[in-house]
Amino acid sequence: MNPQLPSDTLSLDQSLPQDDTLLAPITAQQIRYFQARLLEWFEREGRHDLPWKPQDCFSLKINLYRIWISEIMLQQTQVATVIPYFERFMTAFPTPEALATASEEAVLHHWQGLGYYSRARNLHQAAKMLVEQHQGLIPPDFEAIRSLKGIGDTTASAILAQGYNLPFAILDGNVRRVLARITGLQAPRTEQDRRLKPISDAFLCRQNPADYTQAIMDFGATLCKLKPACDRCFLTDICQAYLHNATNTIPAKAIKKTRPVESVALLLFHNAKGEILLEKRPANGIWGNLYSLPEIILQGRNAKSQSSAIFQLDDKTYQLTDFQDRKQAAAFQHQFTHYTLEATLFTATLPKELQHRLDEASTHNKDERYQWVAINQLAHKPKPQPIAILFDQLYPENDLFTP
Repeated sequence: MNPQLPSDTLSLDQSLPQDDTLLAPITAQQIRYFQARLLEWFEREGRHDLPWKPQDCFSLKINLYRIWISEIMLQQTQVATVIPYFERFMTAFPTPEALATASEEAVLHHWQGLGYYSRARNLHQAAKMLVEQHQGLIPPDFEAIRSLKGIGDTTASAILAQGYNLPFAILDGNVRRVLARITGLQAPRTEQDRRLKPISDAFLCRQNPADYTQAIMDFGATLCKLKPACDRCFLTDICQAYLHNATNTIPAKAIKKTRPVESVALLLFHNAKGEILLEKRPANGIWGNLYSLPEIILQGRNAKSQSSAIFQLDDKTYQLTDFQDRKQAAAFQHQFTHYTLEATLFTATLPKELQHRLDEASTHNKDERYQWVAINQLAHKPKPQPIAILFDQLYPENDLFTP
């Protein structure tokens, strides 16, 4: 079963992990076979054309930067979705310095549609740290990379493995699924990372960590998917999940919880110039620092803890009931990771007193929270994807949403 390989090509220099939740003990032969077959497959069929793979036309500094950006974008997002966003992001911010000196609004604008916007804010802060502390060059030091805002163990390891060809094992969703099936790990979801960490370290090909890292991610993304293509897999003879007819149950999935529903009302206001009133959301929380419509939570998880006011300027508050002429114009639903958002859009007229206050605050920059924005300028404001889609439906002639 074990192919003949030069002794200096693949080697094992660490003890094998033991785990009582495995369907069979891990052997050195199994690991050698896995490494060899995986790298052979990657050479033939791996995704060698991904735009963030190191290229000779870029310096080490830029190659590392591109790997880092891609790793952040790929968190909870598929490769096919990421590629066009990555290419646009690189055009806008081709260097760490360009990203560090950009405004947060510009960064969020180029992230619009990818979701999980804290990734973009953290990326922006980390770029500033990288330029200030390391002159923009990601160092070959795990702890130094790990200290950058928004970078966890797997991202740091992926940068070191792919950028410096250093032996750091990753454990993302694809790798977790592959190794759990190969070894037959039967642990519950809450224990998998702890148990798979030593397994991931043991299976890592230390002689070629860059190709191995990309290979195992490609394998998990193309063959060993949630619904695996076992009929095309070249590792079924050592895959414990396959041999025990357990690919549908390994790895064990997290227990699904019913998503709570949060209902909100969004209000659409126009002024005499035809501009729309936007609200910049607080930095902390969902859609932080993005522009949306004024809203109020009607019911759901945060209804009791939130103010019932839509506007609160100086000592005056305005409730939904203060807008007697409101008319329902649209509704949509959006799925977040932990809850479902149900939004109803109302059109309404601002009371003259409130419009005067908002105009004054906007003119004198007293309150950056509210801004009047021309319809043809909406595309330049970073918005949550559901709001961008809503505006595109309301004003289709302006091409406001770029997926």
